Order: sequence, then C-alpha cells, then structure tokens
Amino acid sequence: MVSASDRSLLLALSVAALLAWLAVAAVLTSVHPEANPLGRSIGALSIGIAVALTACPLLWSLGRGAQSPSDGAWPTAGRRALLIGLVVSVVVLLRAIDALAMPLLLFLVGTAVLVELAFIVRGRATR
Repeated sequence: MVSASDRSLLLALSVAALLAWLAVAAVLTSVHPEANPLGRSIGALSIGIAVALTACPLLWSLGRGAQSPSDGAWPTAGRRALLIGLVVSVVVLLRAIDALAMPLLLFLVGTAVLVELAFIVRGRATR
C-alpha cells in the first residue's frame, strides 16, 4: 500500500522530472554549444538532472518491495538516481567534447557499480 506522503513525493518528483525534460528541450533548442562556451556543460547538467529526477520514482517503485517500510526506499532510490544522473552528465559532457572512449565509459559505469555495491555492503553490515 502506498502512503499519502509517498504518493505526494512521487507526484512532486514526476512533475519535477517533466519540468526538467522541458528545460532540456529548451536548452537543446536555444543554446548553441560552439557559440556559448558553457553550452556543453549546461546541456550535460540539464540532461543529468532530468535523468536523475526521472529515475528516482522508477527506482523507488522497483525497490520498495525488497525493503520493509521502516528501511525507507526513498533514500536508496534517491542515492541511486543521483549516481545515475552523475554518470549520465559526465558521459554526455565527455561525448560533447569528443573525449569519450569505450574504456573510459566502462570505467565510469564500473566505478558507479562499485560505489553502489559499497553502499549495499555497508547497509547490510549495520543491520
């Protein structure tokens, strides 16, 4: 059963994600990356934020069945969404400056997976 506070947070994050994707559309249609030196960074950051805001409710809905309500699925979903958004921002920025290579991509994703595994192991050790 979904509580009223969970439903409110879910709705707020969904609206924020929609607004973030509208901001991505505005940035991609109005900021030229070669004319504006910060255009690439602004675009990468806006895409990362939009992906993180989109991923958080999805990760919460997938992860809440695996945890008891007292454990709190929102902090875990938020941490994972933040990690995904950070990786996406870095990948988009590296792609925009033509510095992305497969070994670097694998390193970034592998590092993100290791960070999440460290949080999982730490969480199980404290129980």
